[in-house]
Amino acid sequence: IHCIATGPQRMYPYRMQSNIDRLDWDNLRLLLALAETGSLRAAAARAGVALNTLRSKVDALEAMYGRPLIDRKVGGSTMTRAGDKLVATARKMRTLVEGTSSVLDG
Repeated sequence: IHCIATGPQRMYPYRMQSNIDRLDWDNLRLLLALAETGSLRAAAARAGVALNTLRSKVDALEAMYGRPLIDRKVGGSTMTRAGDKLVATARKMRTLVEGTSSVLDG
């Protein structure tokens, strides 16, 4: 438990939880599919999930990070600045995960 100072004499405790404790790779995988296809429908089809599942996973990521990650438009979706940053990190993570097979086999 950590404390937040709210004034010269008051301290309120709060629980600090790292995003890594709440991170779900499946959510990031679906965000990557969305970034690479530019469409919620195409991303859902590529990932083999229902459209509502994809939407809820993206919503979960946005809630976790406290900001919008995609701009939803009629003609498709684009990443926000925060979404671009998260996608770049997720791509690095995917590369690392994909590389574990060669490490273990070698």
